Amino acid sequence: MTPVNICPQVLRGVVPFKMECAPAFDYARARHKTELIVDDSIPDETQKKVLFTSASLTLDLRYVVESSLDGVAVPEIKLELLDLQSQGHLGLSACAEFELCEGQVVTFILRTPPENPPIPQGIPRTATAKEYNVTIESIIEGANKLRARDDPVLTTRLVNGLLQDTNDFWQNWIGRSTYVGNWREAVHRSALALKLLIFEPTGESNMLYAFHVLTDLCNQGK
Repeated sequence: MTPVNICPQVLRGVVPFKMECAPAFDYARARHKTELIVDDSIPDETQKKVLFTSASLTLDLRYVVESSLDGVAVPEIKLELLDLQSQGHLGLSACAEFELCEGQVVTFILRTPPENPPIPQGIPRTATAKEYNVTIESIIEGANKLRARDDPVLTTRLVNGLLQDTNDFWQNWIGRSTYVGNWREAVHRSALALKLLIFEPTGESNMLYAFHVLTDLCNQGK
């Protein structure tokens, strides 16, 4: 699964947010287990992530915080478990309530984690940097060499770079459109939505399977 990033930020004032993450595995037909565990992909030893585990798929929810203004602290985020099973969910969800002011940014990342955890030397820690009197950046650089290529240390620089690369990809893709007729913006939005539904390995549209599952569920309800 390609990582999904959500990045709220505030341009002026203070704004309260509530983030809820409630994955529904196998089109909401499979149960899953939810855990809060220590995040081994960041230097902060106290920060946790949420691990969602089903019979066929595992996801984890992580986050990074930053401040783009001098004198403004990074936001404080606390992930918690959320019980929505009374609404039909087949496992616990996750949430976080927080406030952001001007300059503060938090990015949440939902992804499929690697099958094997990194070796201890591949987990960067600020305590290690202090012990050896080196910068945390050098610790991160060394840790990345010991981690899987699809599981680099999570940093604001990495996240911002990935977001920029993603934005550039979609801008370049839709920029090749030659359509100049009526409702050009609506046509482009529709093209982007259809492109997002394409399963890259086969070229099929995910929408076809979703429609098939919904049809089956409707038929079962008759």
